[in-house]
Amino acid sequence: MRSIAADVKNRLGILAALTILFCSRCSPAYAPRSYTFSIAITDNMIFLDAKVNGHPVQLLVDTGATQSVFEAALKPEGKKADHFSVTTASKAQDAVIVNSKIELKSLNDGEISLTGPAIYGRFQFPATRLGIKMSGVLGMDVLGKYRSVNFDFQRNTLSLSDK
Repeated sequence: MRSIAADVKNRLGILAALTILFCSRCSPAYAPRSYTFSIAITDNMIFLDAKVNGHPVQLLVDTGATQSVFEAALKPEGKKADHFSVTTASKAQDAVIVNSKIELKSLNDGEISLTGPAIYGRFQFPATRLGIKMSGVLGMDVLGKYRSVNFDFQRNTLSLSDK
């Protein structure tokens, strides 16, 4: 006669084998990711190298900007654009909002691609007045898609995580 402990152990072994077999055939519906990017800090501004619609650019990372904005020359051709007027500190000017592609080269996971609406116009970015070449601002419309946004000023990195 088998003991109760041996019977329970046998049943648990079968249950474990079935669980492993079942789970090995399934892929998780959601796999949280974390990305780390190299940043440069100049005059207390944070910059990130990126591609906007295939053009290599340097972007200002601005957690106070609600929307990403880019130079008019980076606007994708052939896409439907909504035209409107933007009032800046100096004057009102024409701008367009277009679905765009922003690519960021991660230090730990290759290149990631983000798509969504962005504003394009003939903007006078503050850093250009200081002689810093930049082509746009990466705002909270992109950064806010992640659960956490961490700056490591010792390592000069930005980490975005949806974990």
